[in-house]
Amino acid sequence: MGMLLLLLSAVAILLGAHYLIHYSVIHAFNVSQPWVRRALLLAFSALALSVPLAMLLHRVYGNPVTRVLHTLSSFWLGLAIHLVLFLALCWAIHGIWRCLGSSLPMRLPVSAAIALALSASLYGLWQANHPVVTSLEVEIDELPESWEGRTVVQLSDVHLGNVHGRAFLRNVVEMVNALDPEAVFITGDLFNGSCSDFHSFGDLLDALRAQRGVFFVTGNHEGYLGLEAPLAFLKQTKIRVLDDECVELEGLQVVGISFPWFSRERSASNPFDADGCYRPEKPTILLYHTPTNVGESYSDRNSQQLRSYFAPDVTFAFAAEKGVDLQLSGHTHRGQLFPFGLLTAALWNGFDRGLHRIGSFSIYISSGTGTWGPPVRTGSRGEVVAIKLKRTEAGE
Repeated sequence: MGMLLLLLSAVAILLGAHYLIHYSVIHAFNVSQPWVRRALLLAFSALALSVPLAMLLHRVYGNPVTRVLHTLSSFWLGLAIHLVLFLALCWAIHGIWRCLGSSLPMRLPVSAAIALALSASLYGLWQANHPVVTSLEVEIDELPESWEGRTVVQLSDVHLGNVHGRAFLRNVVEMVNALDPEAVFITGDLFNGSCSDFHSFGDLLDALRAQRGVFFVTGNHEGYLGLEAPLAFLKQTKIRVLDDECVELEGLQVVGISFPWFSRERSASNPFDADGCYRPEKPTILLYHTPTNVGESYSDRNSQQLRSYFAPDVTFAFAAEKGVDLQLSGHTHRGQLFPFGLLTAALWNGFDRGLHRIGSFSIYISSGTGTWGPPVRTGSRGEVVAIKLKRTEAGE
């Protein structure tokens, strides 16, 4: 029932947004013929429904035609968001103008809004397909000498599938390999929730080169696919899936916590239990998809998932108390499209992107490598994160 209400709410929002576009066009350009108005209303209603319908069609049939339809409808969604943003600004200015007792012809402002929305969307499309390398240094207490100055790479929210295909992944793999990392950490949402062909990415994922391996934890989108299929596929590749597990890499401990998922049978115990794999005395990197406190995920996984969406706990108290040195997360995309970055910043209390240090605990939140929904980025840049590990200087 909850998912149905969420879907109906999303459809209502889409229809309302497209009605604003329709209303703006017919009033700005003086469209008076009833049949033209009805035709435009029908066209914009079809565009509003094109995204969920194209996604469903490709999920069911999965052929090149449905893939193209899904890609085009996804770009239209990004363009529609920008149209609504600029058109709402136009009508707000129009309202202020009328309050001042003046009349403002809407043809020119609406034309300008359409041009700006198209320009922003095309620029965002280019940005979405050209992620950049973000380089930073992180200090870790008692870092083994063999890790001093070494680089690890974080990928997050790549969202491989209908929109971000082999060409996008090939570019990402080349960027990662050029950094010659010691390890690659993929912090969830490697696949988009509508991905239907994992195996087409197998050879490229196996082409990722790292001295000590490539490691993966699940995100929410792997759950949308049904966890069994993506996990079974990844276990056929060179990527090591960490499902609430620990691995030691020459004195550096890596803990991977799976994204909490409704009604999932847990096959692994809590690694932080007294008899778990975690060793608090070792320098530790924690991989967890959402930039939230990981401690709740073993007491009530259903509420943990809901909280990670709508009321995230950004105290990180559990990981800090356990002695984790660095947590790597993603999920937020830093809003991806303007002005949603303002929403993610407010929802995650500023922990929606970047490096943050709390005492000896650090967390880096990636803005994501790929995109979800519209293949457009106007509020943040896709990134491949290169982290140089440094030993904490004495006295710090």
